[in-house]
Amino acid sequence: MLVNGGFEDGIQNWTIINQSGLASTLTASTDAHTGSGAAQVEVTVGGNLVKINLTSDPIMGVSDTNQYLVRAWMKADGAGKLARFKVLAYNDDESVKKSRSSDDFPLTTDYKEYIWIYNSTSEATKKMEVIIQCEQDLGVYTFDDVSIQKITGIANGDVEIPGLFNWFLTVDNTNGAAATMEEETSSPYEGNGSVKVDVTAVDENPASVDLLNDTKFFVTAGKSYLFTFYAKGAAEDSIISRFSTFDATSTYITAVDDSFELNAD
Repeated sequence: MLVNGGFEDGIQNWTIINQSGLASTLTASTDAHTGSGAAQVEVTVGGNLVKINLTSDPIMGVSDTNQYLVRAWMKADGAGKLARFKVLAYNDDESVKKSRSSDDFPLTTDYKEYIWIYNSTSEATKKMEVIIQCEQDLGVYTFDDVSIQKITGIANGDVEIPGLFNWFLTVDNTNGAAATMEEETSSPYEGNGSVKVDVTAVDENPASVDLLNDTKFFVTAGKSYLFTFYAKGAAEDSIISRFSTFDATSTYITAVDDSFELNAD
Protein backbone atom coordinates (compact mmCIF):
# COMPACT_ATOMS: atom_id res chain seq x y z
CA MET A 1 0.00 0.00 0.00
CA LEU A 2 2.78 2.43 0.93
CA VAL A 3 5.20 3.47 -1.85
CA ASN A 4 8.92 3.47 -1.04
CA GLY A 5 8.47 2.60 2.61
CA GLY A 6 11.92 1.02 2.54
CA PHE A 7 13.54 4.20 1.13
CA GLU A 8 15.38 2.23 -1.53
CA ASP A 9 14.52 5.05 -3.94
CA GLY A 10 15.88 7.72 -1.63
CA ILE A 11 13.24 9.98 -0.12
CA GLN A 12 10.89 9.90 -3.11
CA ASN A 13 7.22 9.77 -2.07
CA TRP A 14 7.99 11.35 1.32
CA THR A 15 7.83 14.97 2.49
CA ILE A 16 8.85 16.70 5.70
CA ILE A 17 6.34 19.28 6.93
CA ASN A 18 7.43 21.78 9.60
CA GLN A 19 4.88 23.91 11.38
CA SER A 20 4.81 26.94 13.70
CA GLY A 21 8.39 28.11 13.32
CA LEU A 22 10.01 24.69 13.78
CA ALA A 23 12.71 23.48 11.39
CA SER A 24 14.00 20.12 10.22
CA THR A 25 15.57 18.61 7.12
CA LEU A 26 14.84 15.31 5.37
CA THR A 27 17.71 13.49 3.65
CA ALA A 28 18.36 10.05 2.24
CA SER A 29 20.68 7.90 4.34
CA THR A 30 22.59 4.65 3.85
CA ASP A 31 22.21 3.81 7.56
CA ALA A 32 19.53 1.25 6.71
CA HIS A 33 17.80 -1.44 8.73
CA THR A 34 17.40 -3.55 5.58
CA GLY A 35 18.48 -2.87 2.02
CA SER A 36 20.63 0.16 1.32
CA GLY A 37 18.39 3.13 2.06
CA ALA A 38 16.74 4.90 4.99
CA ALA A 39 15.26 8.33 5.75
CA GLN A 40 16.93 10.72 8.15
CA VAL A 41 15.24 13.70 9.77
CA GLU A 42 17.41 16.26 11.54
CA VAL A 43 15.49 18.58 13.86
CA THR A 44 17.28 21.93 14.00
CA VAL A 45 14.56 24.04 15.65
CA GLY A 46 12.37 22.01 18.02
CA GLY A 47 9.55 22.65 20.44
CA ASN A 48 6.55 20.40 19.84
CA LEU A 49 6.13 16.72 19.04
CA VAL A 50 3.19 17.12 16.68
CA LYS A 51 4.69 19.81 14.45
CA ILE A 52 7.47 17.95 12.62
CA ASN A 53 5.84 15.46 10.28
CA LEU A 54 7.48 12.93 7.95
CA THR A 55 4.55 12.40 5.57
CA SER A 56 3.98 9.73 2.93
CA ASP A 57 2.42 10.32 -0.46
CA PRO A 58 -1.35 9.69 -0.27
CA ILE A 59 -2.59 6.12 -0.43
CA MET A 60 -5.55 6.28 -2.79
CA GLY A 61 -8.83 4.36 -2.87
CA VAL A 62 -8.56 2.71 0.53
CA SER A 63 -11.40 1.18 2.52
CA ASP A 64 -11.99 2.94 5.80
CA THR A 65 -13.98 0.10 7.38
CA ASN A 66 -10.98 -1.93 8.48
CA GLN A 67 -8.09 -2.12 10.88
CA TYR A 68 -4.62 -1.32 9.58
CA LEU A 69 -1.25 -2.43 10.95
CA VAL A 70 1.33 0.38 10.86
CA ARG A 71 4.98 -0.60 11.35
CA ALA A 72 8.38 1.09 11.13
CA TRP A 73 11.96 0.59 12.27
CA MET A 74 13.19 3.73 14.01
CA LYS A 75 16.10 5.06 16.03
CA ALA A 76 17.54 8.40 17.21
CA ASP A 77 20.94 9.82 18.06
CA GLY A 78 19.96 9.92 21.73
CA ALA A 79 18.02 7.40 23.81
CA GLY A 80 14.59 8.49 25.00
CA LYS A 81 13.76 10.84 22.13
CA LEU A 82 10.16 10.41 21.06
CA ALA A 83 8.32 9.65 17.83
CA ARG A 84 4.82 8.46 17.03
CA PHE A 85 2.56 7.40 14.16
CA LYS A 86 -0.35 9.37 12.77
CA VAL A 87 -2.87 8.54 10.04
CA LEU A 88 -4.95 11.15 8.23
CA ALA A 89 -8.02 10.07 6.22
CA TYR A 90 -9.56 12.52 3.75
CA ASN A 91 -13.02 13.16 2.32
CA ASP A 92 -13.66 13.61 -1.40
CA ASP A 93 -13.44 17.39 -0.95
CA GLU A 94 -9.89 17.02 0.51
CA SER A 95 -11.02 17.92 4.03
CA VAL A 96 -9.66 15.78 6.86
CA LYS A 97 -12.21 13.14 7.74
CA LYS A 98 -10.33 11.43 10.52
CA SER A 99 -7.06 11.96 12.38
CA ARG A 100 -5.66 9.30 14.70
CA SER A 101 -2.29 9.09 16.50
CA SER A 102 -0.44 6.38 18.36
CA ASP A 103 1.12 6.75 21.79
CA ASP A 104 4.61 8.23 21.92
CA PHE A 105 7.46 5.76 21.36
CA PRO A 106 10.72 6.32 23.31
CA LEU A 107 13.43 5.57 20.74
CA THR A 108 16.82 3.97 21.30
CA THR A 109 20.11 4.52 19.50
CA ASP A 110 19.72 1.15 17.75
CA TYR A 111 17.01 0.20 15.30
CA LYS A 112 13.84 -1.16 16.88
CA GLU A 113 10.50 -2.00 15.30
CA TYR A 114 7.46 -0.02 16.46
CA ILE A 115 3.91 -1.17 15.74
CA TRP A 116 0.48 0.44 15.95
CA ILE A 117 -3.07 -0.62 15.07
CA TYR A 118 -5.11 2.07 13.29
CA ASN A 119 -8.81 1.41 13.90
CA SER A 120 -11.14 2.68 11.23
CA THR A 121 -14.92 2.27 11.40
CA SER A 122 -16.61 4.72 9.03
CA GLU A 123 -17.42 4.71 5.32
CA ALA A 124 -14.97 4.48 2.45
CA THR A 125 -12.48 7.32 2.25
CA LYS A 126 -10.78 8.93 -0.72
CA LYS A 127 -7.20 8.73 0.46
CA MET A 128 -5.02 8.22 3.53
CA GLU A 129 -1.60 9.50 4.61
CA VAL A 130 0.86 7.84 6.98
CA ILE A 131 2.86 10.27 9.11
CA ILE A 132 5.75 9.81 11.54
CA GLN A 133 5.93 12.70 13.98
CA CYS A 134 9.32 13.57 15.47
CA GLU A 135 9.89 14.97 18.93
CA GLN A 136 10.83 18.56 19.70
CA ASP A 137 14.34 17.57 20.85
CA LEU A 138 17.09 18.61 18.48
CA GLY A 139 19.00 15.85 16.74
CA VAL A 140 18.78 13.09 14.15
CA TYR A 141 15.97 10.56 13.75
CA THR A 142 16.35 7.64 11.32
CA PHE A 143 13.52 5.58 9.80
CA ASP A 144 13.31 2.50 7.59
CA ASP A 145 10.89 -0.23 6.49
CA VAL A 146 7.72 1.79 7.05
CA SER A 147 4.55 -0.08 6.09
CA ILE A 148 0.80 -0.11 6.51
CA GLN A 149 -1.34 -3.13 5.71
CA LYS A 150 -4.98 -3.99 6.06
CA ILE A 151 -5.62 -6.60 8.74
CA THR A 152 -7.61 -9.54 7.45
CA GLY A 153 -8.85 -12.03 10.01
CA ILE A 154 -7.14 -12.09 13.41
CA ALA A 155 -4.24 -9.67 13.87
CA ASN A 156 -1.00 -11.43 14.85
CA GLY A 157 -2.80 -14.76 14.91
CA ASP A 158 0.49 -16.51 14.15
CA VAL A 159 2.15 -14.64 17.07
CA GLU A 160 5.06 -13.62 14.84
CA ILE A 161 5.03 -9.99 15.99
CA PRO A 162 7.23 -9.86 19.11
CA GLY A 163 5.81 -8.97 22.49
CA LEU A 164 2.43 -10.73 22.13
CA PHE A 165 1.06 -7.78 20.21
CA ASN A 166 -2.80 -7.94 19.98
CA TRP A 167 -3.01 -10.61 22.71
CA PHE A 168 -3.89 -10.19 26.37
CA LEU A 169 -4.98 -12.35 29.30
CA THR A 170 -7.87 -11.74 31.68
CA VAL A 171 -8.18 -13.70 34.93
CA ASP A 172 -11.22 -13.60 37.23
CA ASN A 173 -9.68 -14.58 40.58
CA THR A 174 -12.92 -14.25 42.55
CA ASN A 175 -12.91 -17.99 43.25
CA GLY A 176 -9.16 -18.49 43.24
CA ALA A 177 -8.27 -18.81 39.55
CA ALA A 178 -4.72 -17.81 38.65
CA ALA A 179 -2.80 -17.76 35.36
CA THR A 180 0.00 -16.01 33.51
CA MET A 181 0.76 -15.42 29.84
CA GLU A 182 4.16 -15.37 28.13
CA GLU A 183 5.70 -15.46 24.70
CA GLU A 184 6.96 -18.92 23.75
CA THR A 185 9.58 -19.22 21.01
CA SER A 186 11.03 -22.68 21.65
CA SER A 187 8.25 -24.82 20.18
CA PRO A 188 5.82 -22.93 17.94
CA TYR A 189 3.69 -24.89 15.49
CA GLU A 190 5.05 -22.76 12.65
CA GLY A 191 7.30 -19.73 12.42
CA ASN A 192 9.06 -18.25 15.43
CA GLY A 193 6.38 -17.43 17.99
CA SER A 194 3.48 -18.74 20.03
CA VAL A 195 1.63 -17.72 23.17
CA LYS A 196 1.77 -19.82 26.35
CA VAL A 197 -0.81 -19.62 29.15
CA ASP A 198 0.19 -21.19 32.45
CA VAL A 199 -2.90 -21.86 34.60
CA THR A 200 -1.71 -22.36 38.18
CA ALA A 201 -5.10 -22.43 39.92
CA VAL A 202 -8.59 -23.20 38.61
CA ASP A 203 -12.19 -22.82 39.67
CA GLU A 204 -15.45 -24.25 38.29
CA ASN A 205 -16.00 -21.39 35.84
CA PRO A 206 -14.23 -22.12 32.51
CA ALA A 207 -14.40 -18.42 31.64
CA SER A 208 -12.23 -17.43 34.60
CA VAL A 209 -9.10 -17.50 32.41
CA ASP A 210 -9.47 -15.92 28.97
CA LEU A 211 -6.82 -15.47 26.30
CA LEU A 212 -8.14 -12.65 24.10
CA ASN A 213 -7.22 -11.07 20.79
CA ASP A 214 -8.17 -7.42 20.33
CA THR A 215 -8.91 -7.60 16.58
CA LYS A 216 -12.22 -6.13 15.50
CA PHE A 217 -13.45 -6.79 11.99
CA PHE A 218 -16.75 -6.62 10.15
CA VAL A 219 -18.90 -9.71 9.58
CA THR A 220 -22.12 -10.20 7.62
CA ALA A 221 -25.22 -11.75 9.14
CA GLY A 222 -26.10 -15.09 7.57
CA LYS A 223 -22.57 -15.90 6.39
CA SER A 224 -20.33 -18.64 7.80
CA TYR A 225 -16.82 -17.98 9.12
CA LEU A 226 -14.09 -20.57 9.68
CA PHE A 227 -12.11 -20.07 12.90
CA THR A 228 -9.01 -22.29 13.19
CA PHE A 229 -6.06 -22.48 15.56
CA TYR A 230 -3.39 -24.88 16.84
CA ALA A 231 -3.11 -25.67 20.54
CA LYS A 232 -1.52 -28.19 22.88
CA GLY A 233 -1.53 -28.83 26.62
CA ALA A 234 -1.03 -31.34 29.39
CA ALA A 235 -3.05 -34.57 29.47
CA GLU A 236 -6.80 -34.05 30.02
CA ASP A 237 -6.54 -30.31 29.51
CA SER A 238 -9.42 -28.70 27.65
CA ILE A 239 -10.15 -25.28 26.25
CA ILE A 240 -13.20 -23.41 25.03
CA SER A 241 -13.02 -21.14 21.99
CA ARG A 242 -15.36 -18.18 21.73
CA PHE A 243 -16.22 -15.90 18.82
CA SER A 244 -18.09 -12.80 20.02
CA THR A 245 -20.09 -10.36 17.88
CA PHE A 246 -21.05 -6.73 18.55
CA ASP A 247 -23.19 -4.16 16.76
CA ALA A 248 -22.00 -0.84 15.31
CA THR A 249 -22.18 0.80 18.75
CA SER A 250 -19.95 -1.94 20.28
CA THR A 251 -22.92 -3.42 22.13
CA TYR A 252 -22.56 -7.17 22.70
CA ILE A 253 -24.88 -9.30 20.55
CA THR A 254 -23.94 -12.94 20.97
CA ALA A 255 -21.11 -15.48 21.18
CA VAL A 256 -20.48 -18.93 19.75
CA ASP A 257 -18.55 -21.41 21.94
CA ASP A 258 -16.96 -24.77 21.27
CA SER A 259 -14.82 -27.00 23.51
CA PHE A 260 -11.74 -29.06 22.65
CA GLU A 261 -9.72 -31.69 24.47
CA LEU A 262 -5.97 -31.10 24.16
CA ASN A 263 -2.93 -33.36 24.02
CA ALA A 264 0.77 -32.71 24.44
CA ASP A 265 1.49 -32.38 20.69
